Amino acid sequence: MSISPRQQVKQRFTGSSFFGFSKGLNRSSILESKLELEYYALRLFFLNKDEDFITQPDHVVHHLYGRPNRYTPDGALYLPTTVYKEEVKYFDVTLKTEFIEKKEYLTELYATKNEVFRVITEEDIRVGHRVDNIARLSPSLHHPAPIKAFKELTEGLDNKGYDFLELIEIARDKKIDSLLVQRSIAHRLFTCDLTQKWKDLVFFV
Repeated sequence: MSISPRQQVKQRFTGSSFFGFSKGLNRSSILESKLELEYYALRLFFLNKDEDFITQPDHVVHHLYGRPNRYTPDGALYLPTTVYKEEVKYFDVTLKTEFIEKKEYLTELYATKNEVFRVITEEDIRVGHRVDNIARLSPSLHHPAPIKAFKELTEGLDNKGYDFLELIEIARDKKIDSLLVQRSIAHRLFTCDLTQKWKDLVFFV
């Protein structure tokens, strides 16, 4: 699935801006808060080959409060059977009456387009230590998945679970570049629970 690139613009004239780039998608993004940056990293990290993700997808014009308003979602996640248009907000903002009305209106509006509107908060993003672990692993996604090295690394291993240092030692014993261990983890060739502290992670083949 491939989405045509579109020009990214800053939506707000105040506050911090962050820039992201996905080598896999060959696409850059502008993020306007630390939470949006974490959301962006989360979406890219768990994106499957038959899915696509873009920030600032095409806007819609709605008439909430009786006047035309231009609305641009923070992100769009394209799955094989569903399109999600997503707004990133801190949880306390989602409790405000004005935002609740806006959410209900946009939910109905996007439903007419056979799309799902949903709000993503820090409670969805900052689960355990997942944000920190993704930040650690994301640079490895600029390299291709080391499929061949992973097969060599895991050949003969059972599925009892290994910590990171054990995998490094196994790689050295098999004369495999230890950098490929972290790349294998980043490309989700191992199964693990990224909400745990890095030192406590257990990786399964």
